[in-house]
Amino acid sequence: MKRLLIHAGLPKCGSTSLQFVLASYRAMLAERGIFYPDASAYAPQDELREDRSSLSHMGLVNALVGASSGREDNASRPLLEITVREFEESGLETLLLSSESFCMRAGRISPNLVQKLIGGYHVELVIFTRRADFWTISFYKEFVKNLKRRYAGTLPSFLAGEGGAGWVQEFSLSRSVEQLTGVFRPSRIHILPLDLGAGDSVGLFGQVLGVPLEGLKGDPAILVGRNLELHKHGLPINHSPSDAAILFLGACNRIHAARDGFREMSVSSVIVGREIKEKVPLRLLSSLHSARILRRAQQDYARLPEFVEMPVTSYAPVEDDPKLPSRQRLKWEEWHLVAECIRPLLGEAGNQELSAAASRFSTRAGYQNIMAV
Repeated sequence: MKRLLIHAGLPKCGSTSLQFVLASYRAMLAERGIFYPDASAYAPQDELREDRSSLSHMGLVNALVGASSGREDNASRPLLEITVREFEESGLETLLLSSESFCMRAGRISPNLVQKLIGGYHVELVIFTRRADFWTISFYKEFVKNLKRRYAGTLPSFLAGEGGAGWVQEFSLSRSVEQLTGVFRPSRIHILPLDLGAGDSVGLFGQVLGVPLEGLKGDPAILVGRNLELHKHGLPINHSPSDAAILFLGACNRIHAARDGFREMSVSSVIVGREIKEKVPLRLLSSLHSARILRRAQQDYARLPEFVEMPVTSYAPVEDDPKLPSRQRLKWEEWHLVAECIRPLLGEAGNQELSAAASRFSTRAGYQNIMAV
């Protein structure tokens, strides 16, 4: 019986880095009997997302979303049919799919479509997790840095579910696992916490896959769009900004929301503004929020089925962990993220001022002089 191995998420748990490596080593995986589809080769344009279509198989998940969502004849269906046919014709043993959408849309996947399109395979699921408070903070950062969303709320408002953030707070790992189990009937489910010192997502996934992936790096030649820009600036793809950068970008978003842009505002007053210039503590997560999120997560983990393989996880609230820094300064490599956030909101004069300010940040020495404590 052929094997279907699904990397199902979670989001913000090293998925893009893992997919980057897998997409870069398709030939090596094929030599070991593993078929990792290149979804970008035939994905419809309306299914592409943030230039990551060649890495993630989100379109394949869309193909499995059934009539209950009104997508019985969705545009992604041919994508999955082609993928399955190519896998069968390849003669390889394992079909490997990777998308965070498997977890996040588990309740909308049609069991009938699964049986029709990929039934009869021996299925295993792999899900990476992080300590829940850090995971929540990563989503807040994603909301703030996204130039289309421009989330202007503070962290407390985000935790209260405002501004479309409610689904993050309501997400339940145990419920998602239950839904995936009902649809795919897996023989094994591996849940791998990333923050227990056992390694990163690439190395841990290689252990499950039976392929030595530890230490492999993705090929920048396959990157496009946003991920390529991050790579050029020395940042990892799908970079999670520092706390300082998020506080800064959040302040810009609030100015934008309140004044419909800040074209008449002095750029220098924004760039070296109060939140950075006065060197206030730059930790986003308080111990109170940390403890609440962790407590809820432990209750959720306790509801996981007994056959699920998951190491025991126990975390101290954030302020009680001496290994965590008390603040995170804006990194030199993150300067282009700040400029990217501001530039579209400025007129010609503002952009000239921004360019002048950028020159001061153009070297590490200049940056450190400005930001010196």
